Amino acid sequence: MLDAWSNRFGSLKPIVYADITEQEWTQSPKYRGLRPIQEIMWKAIEQKFEPYTYTFETVAREFALKFRVSIQAMRIRLENLGLLRIDHPVEQDLFGGY
Repeated sequence: MLDAWSNRFGSLKPIVYADITEQEWTQSPKYRGLRPIQEIMWKAIEQKFEPYTYTFETVAREFALKFRVSIQAMRIRLENLGLLRIDHPVEQDLFGGY
């Protein structure tokens, strides 16, 4: 997994959503046409409370195909490896961050 990430992005540096939130590819596309109300409501709630979902699943999709797992499973794996992060980790100082 780490080799595949390094080959794709050139290093093991994580993708931090806070750093890329304004980039166009991180925004989910606007749908046109008729959609079931449940899908419309779910997408609206998801974007409000977890705006990083689309971005993380876009990245995970590429690796999911390669490793033959679901997008959600790959996203979880990448997050657990620290390769997908919502924000930068808080550095603890000498006093434990207090």
